[in-house]
Amino acid sequence: MADYLGIAEGEGIKPLNPQERKDKDFFRKPAAKNKKEVQLRVGEVIQSTILDIVSSQEAIVQLPTGTVSAFIHGRLKKGDVVFLRVNEISPDLILRIHSVSYIKNGLELPLSEITRILDLPGTQFFIETVQFLKKRKSYILRDEALIIENAFISIDESIRKDYNSEVLFSAIIFMHENKLPVDSRIVMKIAPVLSGNNYILNLLISLENSVPQLPEQIRYKAESFFKLIKSNSTSINKLINALLIESTDNEAKSLYETLVEILLIKDEKIEREIKKVKEISRKIIQVIEGQHFLNTFGLNNNSALYFYLPFPYQNLYSIAKVIIRGQPVSKQTGKRIIKFSIISNTLGLGEIVSSGELTLNSLNLNIITSSGDLSNLFIKHINSLKEKLSLQNKNVQSIVVEDVKGVNTSEFESGRQSPTNFSIVV
Repeated sequence: MADYLGIAEGEGIKPLNPQERKDKDFFRKPAAKNKKEVQLRVGEVIQSTILDIVSSQEAIVQLPTGTVSAFIHGRLKKGDVVFLRVNEISPDLILRIHSVSYIKNGLELPLSEITRILDLPGTQFFIETVQFLKKRKSYILRDEALIIENAFISIDESIRKDYNSEVLFSAIIFMHENKLPVDSRIVMKIAPVLSGNNYILNLLISLENSVPQLPEQIRYKAESFFKLIKSNSTSINKLINALLIESTDNEAKSLYETLVEILLIKDEKIEREIKKVKEISRKIIQVIEGQHFLNTFGLNNNSALYFYLPFPYQNLYSIAKVIIRGQPVSKQTGKRIIKFSIISNTLGLGEIVSSGELTLNSLNLNIITSSGDLSNLFIKHINSLKEKLSLQNKNVQSIVVEDVKGVNTSEFESGRQSPTNFSIVV
């Protein structure tokens, strides 16, 4: 990556240094008066249009309930549409920048405009932050950008060098939403899992290419693993077990045990190629152990469970990410609902997201693909697909297929059980 403001080759994204940081907190200026009495509540978030800028701190704002003169700290301009939080009502009306939609009049706002409206510095760090937040939801919250910055600074520099910004930002948001402390040790656990399908797939390919360098006994175990995940006859249960720490299937030993054996090879007795295999093995172990950490946390805190699932594809293999979220028992039906997402991306099929809900007796499935041809193929064989899915007395209530250009998987990968709610007046 070319060296430019906020980013240096091999060093990852750098946050603002103390000299670059500006005061981003709201402060009070002299009193302003409302043009007319408008009923507002402290804490509510209101969609607002800036009608005019009176001074550096005061603006005329169109609210859903009327027009007011208020104090707003930031770099807003006439015509901006922004969500404002009511900070104070008396003696003065003080509004705080809360969030902004990145769509205006059907078009995406430039990243530089979003940072300006949110009163964030226009550095590369915050450009990257806004780009990341755009993938998660339709509204970009100012406080989330500041949370990411503050947490990023606290992460050890060595870890920042190992992962790209999107992975680290995902880890920060996961910790924040699940009320975990921002600790570099926790980041080291979850960042490998959040690195995505291609990360683990490329590690497995590198490991397979290095198998001939391994001692005979270990080589046989590694070859057996890759033969297993390439075979179309391998059961789904064995594939699920393949990347767990402990296999629940005696016939399908997990890769984890073999990787540990590779790490135990004594360094003084091996060549450079074996040292490379050990480094690859260490990274795959980090993914498997991180998966175990997240799932242990998820079971104890009712948050998402993550599984990487290898599957045969065109005589080779690929990787799918499976995310499972349990929901409380429905008061209406008395049934517990399991929500799930399966995300895969292959060279031939592109990205496919299968998401749905599963109860004791029924299944609802939504398939999203970026390929129109694949979408038509699913629709053509939808009845056959229903028959295949109608297992163990599960009634397939619906299967919906969508052809969406540029599938955004971030919303499916969130570790939260349900989004944080806030009151918005539009």
